[in-house]
Amino acid sequence: MLRFLEKKPTLALEITPRVVRAAVLSRSGTQSSVLAVETVDLPEGVVEEEYAVPNILDFKVLADRLGDCLGRLSRFNARRAALSLPDGVFRIHILEFDELPPRAADRERLLRWRLEKAAAFDMAGTVLRYRVFRREGGPYTLLACAAKAAVVSQYESLLTDLGVQPWSIGPSSFHAMDHYATLLHEHPQSFAFAYIADDAISAMVADRENIFFYRWKEVRRTAADDSRLRVIREISDSIHFYTHRDRAQQSGADRLFLAGTAAGLDAVAEGVRSSLSIDVSVLPPMIGVAAAGDAAGDAAMPVVSAALLGAGGTV
Repeated sequence: MLRFLEKKPTLALEITPRVVRAAVLSRSGTQSSVLAVETVDLPEGVVEEEYAVPNILDFKVLADRLGDCLGRLSRFNARRAALSLPDGVFRIHILEFDELPPRAADRERLLRWRLEKAAAFDMAGTVLRYRVFRREGGPYTLLACAAKAAVVSQYESLLTDLGVQPWSIGPSSFHAMDHYATLLHEHPQSFAFAYIADDAISAMVADRENIFFYRWKEVRRTAADDSRLRVIREISDSIHFYTHRDRAQQSGADRLFLAGTAAGLDAVAEGVRSSLSIDVSVLPPMIGVAAAGDAAGDAAMPVVSAALLGAGGTV
């Protein structure tokens, strides 16, 4: 269900307002190895996580920092890249249709109309990608992901100027969910998946064949705020809302899988477990990925998944 693209590039990148991560990967069959990882912090004011306005505020500083990372990885000659960006850069929505037009152009026109009317998204000047799911005899479910073309163009220009071919650009949460697909598919029932980034959480409910629910929530850090309690509350509220939004729905999540770049996932798991009385599993930093060469570890996630499997809303 969650594997959206077939080809696997060898360079994976992640850019957030705080950090740039780069990883070089080698793949053999279903196994992938991290050959090297480079990470560099970004000063405040270089990158913004926004949907409607330009993200790169200081192109030179970002290009210099990313160029330094790529320079330290130049021995691998990896020039085809997947880029993972924060979910807040995108607008992601799940829609249902009884019927869909057969022509792709008509289908996109209908989808854009629904997103503007039902989801109140500003779809002007956007790049739109979507995935269609359908249970036998049931309605069509569309997972749609949109990003402003001007924002995507900024990142494409950044990579191109550095001699890198941008193969795919997509949201971190779906890159991560794709990365863990093999493990998630071992769960026979519907499950919840929460991806915790530095300043936001993304919560989803899915099964082996479909995705039912997606919610993104910004969780900004403040000096007087206990961000961990807020994360626990937002994840619990998301699952509770999904469970009770429609009494007729057939799919309730009986397990939550946690992943992310933020620290303290075990404490978050315990808090959600106490709040909802649900089984909670903290996923390891990487699955099916054996580090080789330079030290990898947590720094390679989620950029590793970006290059391994692509993303649900690739733009």
